[in-house]
Amino acid sequence: MVKLHDVAPREQNGRDTLSRYKVQTRAAGLASLEILNNKEVDRVFCDWHDDFVIRKVINGKTYYHFIQVKTKDKRNAQWSLIELFGVNNRNKKEEIDVVVNKITDSFSGKLLIHTVNFKDSCEKVVFLTNIHLKDEVYTLLEALDESDFSNKTLDKLLEHFPQCFCDDEQVYSTDEIKSLISKLVIESGVDYLNVEGRGFDSLARETIHQYSEIDLKNVEAKEIINSLLLLIESKSMGILSNAINEEQLDRLAGVGIEDLLGILSLSKTAFQSLKDGGDINALKNVSIIQRLLERSEVPIGAIEYAAKCKAEWDCWYRDNRHILPDFDLMTLNSALVKSIKNHHIITFDELQESVNDVALKFKGVDIFIGLSRNIILGGLFSVIVRSQ
Repeated sequence: MVKLHDVAPREQNGRDTLSRYKVQTRAAGLASLEILNNKEVDRVFCDWHDDFVIRKVINGKTYYHFIQVKTKDKRNAQWSLIELFGVNNRNKKEEIDVVVNKITDSFSGKLLIHTVNFKDSCEKVVFLTNIHLKDEVYTLLEALDESDFSNKTLDKLLEHFPQCFCDDEQVYSTDEIKSLISKLVIESGVDYLNVEGRGFDSLARETIHQYSEIDLKNVEAKEIINSLLLLIESKSMGILSNAINEEQLDRLAGVGIEDLLGILSLSKTAFQSLKDGGDINALKNVSIIQRLLERSEVPIGAIEYAAKCKAEWDCWYRDNRHILPDFDLMTLNSALVKSIKNHHIITFDELQESVNDVALKFKGVDIFIGLSRNIILGGLFSVIVRSQ
């Protein structure tokens, strides 16, 4: 009797497609962890305009990075100019339409169109791959870094750019086209993009620790990483309407800080309190406060209250540091530090004791009249997170 394994299958395209999709999911997942840094990157969009798109907000302005992920199974394979750009350095006689089609259908062509469609909002277009490049491609990238468009392939891109990507209403100068082409970046030899994903888990774990101070055990790390990849998959599913608005796109295709806080089991309310209070390390600090208080088995409401007090302290300190004498502020800080040092394990009962001690010490001191118990408690938490 013939068994299933005895006959080679007709094709395995489905398995290959799924493997490559998982690679794309890993890349988008790792990119989304940059959101935890709480600086420029605020959202990652999955399978919208490209494999994934990173949104950055800098000084109130929105910028995008469009990322295309392409892999090959053979580790010794190398991308050529023809594969990446549709043309190369050889002066082959071809009809203009043929050259234009080759460029627009190439990997770089599908990326460069974003530079025209999104204009100044497009900061970068990235070709991300697990394998390396042929020398001819490295030579082109070096020329691009130096804005040297005498490179034959770059010269062809420059010459045919208007026919490839612009309509009759879009007129760009040569310098403007050079600027658009210069937005192209190729990142090669990225190990975690290999099908087996070697190194991805440790890289994700390190990134989470770097931005949140959460030192995950192996089992915890695996659970969180799996949840992250499932989140990316959920944001990549289904066909979205072309008439979608920004809020809907954020929700349906975008990964934001609120999603990551959920995966990390961190309080969204506590994080928002610290962020609204101007804490630039809001994520790390809410992580420290939450872990500290969870050891005392306090309810989630206490964690949110602690973050609110920390935010009140931040605002009070920011408002008064240029008004109150330095000596008085140092005296207050010294009292807070001394009070915390007296306790080996922090509980709410011990914190109440510390608040009472500090409040009593500064009671009746005119310059500290506005120093409420909540602000003092927030000051204690400020000392705690600084000491971690």
